[in-house]
Amino acid sequence: MAKHYLSLKPLLSWRGMSHPLNWPALFGRSAALELEIGFGNGERLLRHALAHPEINLIGVELSWPAVRRSLRKIALARPGNVLLVQASAEAAILRLFAPNSLAAVEALFPCPWPAQRQSKRRLFSRRFLTILNNRLAPGASFRMVTDHARFFAWAASQVPGQGFAKETSVRGPGLETKYERKWRQQGQEEFHELRLRKTRHLDLPLGEDIVLQPLRLKSFDKEAVQDRDFGGEEAHISFKELVFDPLKNIGLLHAVVNEDDFMQAFWLEFCLDNGGWLLRPALGCGLVPTRGVRRAVELAAGLAEGRLFDELPQQGRGIGALG
Repeated sequence: MAKHYLSLKPLLSWRGMSHPLNWPALFGRSAALELEIGFGNGERLLRHALAHPEINLIGVELSWPAVRRSLRKIALARPGNVLLVQASAEAAILRLFAPNSLAAVEALFPCPWPAQRQSKRRLFSRRFLTILNNRLAPGASFRMVTDHARFFAWAASQVPGQGFAKETSVRGPGLETKYERKWRQQGQEEFHELRLRKTRHLDLPLGEDIVLQPLRLKSFDKEAVQDRDFGGEEAHISFKELVFDPLKNIGLLHAVVNEDDFMQAFWLEFCLDNGGWLLRPALGCGLVPTRGVRRAVELAAGLAEGRLFDELPQQGRGIGALG
């Protein structure tokens, strides 16, 4: 039976915050900012926080069970200098940290996504390393340790031209993490370590929050907005089911937007207002206002008014063009 997390206080509700985050305000002090990517059950993260009370430490993890277990450990140990973010690593680093703000970053035993069809899901691509370089402070360091030789070779091959000095090595155990113990139990005693030190800064625009304005609609076709998919280079947008309350004249459309490996699921609200229909993201969704979300609102409006209906397949309602 899963153990309760005890307290949610160390977990940041970052989606409703302006970016980049004001980390000194969140920690209540200014200190060197360090980041662990994919902290698993949180044991390494917690040990590092307790051993270095002088730093502010952030853990980024996508898995809720991992976050839950770590929250419990933090509540019991009370380190006072660690906060958690549930998000993909790329989305978190890109959105939550200012340029030149991270003193150190490490990733221990990340998923290698070994199959070629999974290669887009691997961390440490050239795109990711550009983002990482921009957010690391001058001279700051990054370390990755993996059990997977082919993934290690691929990650090392992405480094040239990304503003880092690179060191690679084969190391023994000693990190005392869940996955290190797993591989040791299977007989593996050698692991691959990639160390990077920032030597040159790469420029990368911070980007601006998108303003999501409510849209007034000429009409509202409830059937047309459901079960639709739009594919494109920037984002994949899906509209699922519509839940409609005829007494209140409010409809909620389940939307899923996936852009740059950053997925958001939320509800779009159609409501009757002064004799016409109003479309907007539903309150309380805590979504990040990205270009993909804005495009989803525009597409939902077009479908509701019948402007996009003829462009989409009539049977099966398959993939349409983003346009």
